[in-house]
Amino acid sequence: MKSILVIRPINLLIIVLTQGLIAYSCILHIAYKFVATPLWSIVLTTVMTAAAGNVINDYFDWKTDKVAGKTRWQFSRYLLLVVYALLLVASIGLSFMMLPKMAHQLVLLNHFLLFMYAWQLKSTVLIGNFIIAFLSASTLLMLKLCYDFSDAIAVAFILFSFASSLFREIVKDLQDKEADQKANITTSATTYSLRHNKAILWCVLVVWIVLPLILAILFNQMPFYITAGCNFIACIYLGFLLFSSQENEDFRRLSGYTKATMFIGILTIVFY
Repeated sequence: MKSILVIRPINLLIIVLTQGLIAYSCILHIAYKFVATPLWSIVLTTVMTAAAGNVINDYFDWKTDKVAGKTRWQFSRYLLLVVYALLLVASIGLSFMMLPKMAHQLVLLNHFLLFMYAWQLKSTVLIGNFIIAFLSASTLLMLKLCYDFSDAIAVAFILFSFASSLFREIVKDLQDKEADQKANITTSATTYSLRHNKAILWCVLVVWIVLPLILAILFNQMPFYITAGCNFIACIYLGFLLFSSQENEDFRRLSGYTKATMFIGILTIVFY
């Protein structure tokens, strides 16, 4: 049973909850025009794509993790490749049969980015962080490509997902700095000083705070004000944690709170 952890089931469950909640709130409650694509096919395709990305990432990290004593799964490297191939074919096949053309193309793009990230780009300063942020946002973009609901809601949550994911990815690099240095992995944390990394994080945090406020002012609707308000309060505390963070344990705490803030942000969709 431990082997199932290779696909990161908790992260996949978050994808299921996020897509299900947004689809339910925006389509069933608001009853906007519905494009006849079953929700299960969107969720399953997205989950299999994310799982494939997790597996291929472990495939390329297999030797490094084994040397470092971090082998957590009961998989050989060959079996990881087999599981990846099965998830790749299944997700692409399902998207081709069930999803609109643009959504199918997004699936292909995501697979390409996940492979390139695992193979080379994770060790490219900041580019890997931006790729993961885009992939997180594409979970919501996938719904927009399949369902015709409010552009404003889609933009708000896609931008929220991108900014918050980028923030957390940089924080995770700082959290893993010592391990990455030992493994000779290049990240923003191993390349730049703590002061420079914090400056980048402050810039991302400002964008994360300002974007919902701008959308609230532009659309002048109560749900947008609620989202912006909840986001502002959460990000103020994030800023406090960021200011005081110095050690690995500090950044671990900051990463955990960031993930909770991201999930709470998604929950505000119930007000739309």
